[in-house]
Amino acid sequence: MTLLVLEIAVPQLSHSEVSTGLSEALFELWPVVFGYVLSFIILGFFWIVNHREIHYIKRVNRTLLWITIFYLMSVAFIPFSTALLGEYGDQQISVII
Repeated sequence: MTLLVLEIAVPQLSHSEVSTGLSEALFELWPVVFGYVLSFIILGFFWIVNHREIHYIKRVNRTLLWITIFYLMSVAFIPFSTALLGEYGDQQISVII
């Protein structure tokens, strides 16, 4: 979850632009920051649910392992989908993904 913050790039400004353009450049990052917050919250929910499920598991078989692998694969996809939503939130395909 902490790797999600790597999607937020520090604005690259020249020394002459920093005093006048830094606040505007940071404000332009709001979709990416929103995607970060959204991803972190969603992953937090998945983490809590997974923790509660593991509490009740007494035995593990191959089917459960594959279900868990596909579950983790979908969880690992969340940073991409929310970064896509943050960058292209006005596109329907981004919302669907």
